[in-house]
Amino acid sequence: MNDDFLFRNNPNPMWIYDYQSLRFLAVNNAAIEKYKYTEAQFLQMSLYDIRPTDTYDQLNEKIKEIKYSGTTKPSLWLHRDATGNVFHVKISSTRLDYEGTDARLVVITDVEDLIEQQKQIDALNAQLREHAMYTEETFRSALKHSAIGMALVLPNGRFLLVNDSLCDMLGYTREELSDMSFQQISYPEDLPRDLAMFETLQLGKIDTYQIEKRYIHKNGSLVWAILTVSLSQTIRPHPDCYVSQVIDITRTKEKKQQLQDSLDIISKQNKRLYNFANIVSHNLRAHSNHLNMLLELIGQTNKEEKKEALLLRLKRISAQLTETINNLADIVAIQNQEDKLRYMLPLRAYAQKTIELLQPEIDSDHAQVILRIAPDVEIYYNPAYLESILLNLLSNALKYRRLQVPLVIDVSARRFGGEVLLDVSDNGQGFDMNAVGDRIFGMYQTFHGNADAKGLGLFITKSQVEAMGGSISVTSKPNQGSTFSIRFAAEVPAPVLVN
Repeated sequence: MNDDFLFRNNPNPMWIYDYQSLRFLAVNNAAIEKYKYTEAQFLQMSLYDIRPTDTYDQLNEKIKEIKYSGTTKPSLWLHRDATGNVFHVKISSTRLDYEGTDARLVVITDVEDLIEQQKQIDALNAQLREHAMYTEETFRSALKHSAIGMALVLPNGRFLLVNDSLCDMLGYTREELSDMSFQQISYPEDLPRDLAMFETLQLGKIDTYQIEKRYIHKNGSLVWAILTVSLSQTIRPHPDCYVSQVIDITRTKEKKQQLQDSLDIISKQNKRLYNFANIVSHNLRAHSNHLNMLLELIGQTNKEEKKEALLLRLKRISAQLTETINNLADIVAIQNQEDKLRYMLPLRAYAQKTIELLQPEIDSDHAQVILRIAPDVEIYYNPAYLESILLNLLSNALKYRRLQVPLVIDVSARRFGGEVLLDVSDNGQGFDMNAVGDRIFGMYQTFHGNADAKGLGLFITKSQVEAMGGSISVTSKPNQGSTFSIRFAAEVPAPVLVN
């Protein structure tokens, strides 16, 4: 599979671990190479085995912190390889379902090079602080031998002195930069922040500042850099000038973007696979249950009139099953091109099909379903996703009804600002929004003590709605019912297919 290839061959170390046991479930080639363990050894280990013992408490706190998080921001950690070597890494992780296990995908970025460059800056700053006076000749020597870009900048921003490293970084000669200011080679969007910090430094409110910014190379390309600027009043013959130290992080940025692109692909593929698997199990199970129920009723009745009515309903469900299978086949055939799986769909007709599919339960529960959707309301959507969303919301309303109160389900839709808003309301058990409002759409979240509940339905529904560019929300009160509201995105590219 594409995502497995990307995972295995990604240049950054990556692994997947079980969130509950913290044991490794899968590692890629880069992780095996960097940490010097074999794949078999990794799969017998946990996260504790690659960390110094004095970082265990930090790891435990982090595991608690990310319990309900999707993707975490990068953070700095100490790791240890099989030889005992300890090094710094930057870690980010994404929650995913891995072969039925609640797991996290971890991506490692090596920051040793940046740390070493920062040490060079710190050492140079310490050297500058140790000496009270520097001649221009001494400073020129420091500039010449520095591995990072350095410049002496006048209060108006013009370059007084520059070193070879800065010239190589930006593609200009010394003479060219001497006739320019840092304002001329700064990326316009980053310049206001730099100027504001520079002014604050000139006013004496700070001694130094450090920012991440972009420069414009002579060839027009962008150079990402970490800029450190400090005032130096001891360099003659220009005492009121500023020392700029520039570290080129363009390659690091590019690698980070490549890594993010890979993560986006993996996350998207995993989300599609997860949605597809659950659509198959949820939708086909519903059809199968109703077919079995109708067959039992047909076998139990001796009245021809009733048997004919049941056979007619059986044919309708069989036709719906065929359509569902065809929609799922479309997803498999074009799984990486979601836009091509969208059609103009009549919302009322799809709601009616869902009601017909659930009619045995509706009759059994003596429920009333009110459908208030105009026939001309259409949405640009994936058929399998729409079937799954409607089936999940209506079946949940039936499942979590109040036994002592006749169930009423209201399904309505309206156009709003070019979009379509769908509401599915019921007078069932409802939720305490203050207690569980932030977890209703979470994975493995159950609220009513139903032994059959797996806590996946609303999570899947939200994933499918958002995959189509929409949003879903809920309002609810205990023992009064709930209203789930879905906003269907308005964008409809041309030409549009009609399903």
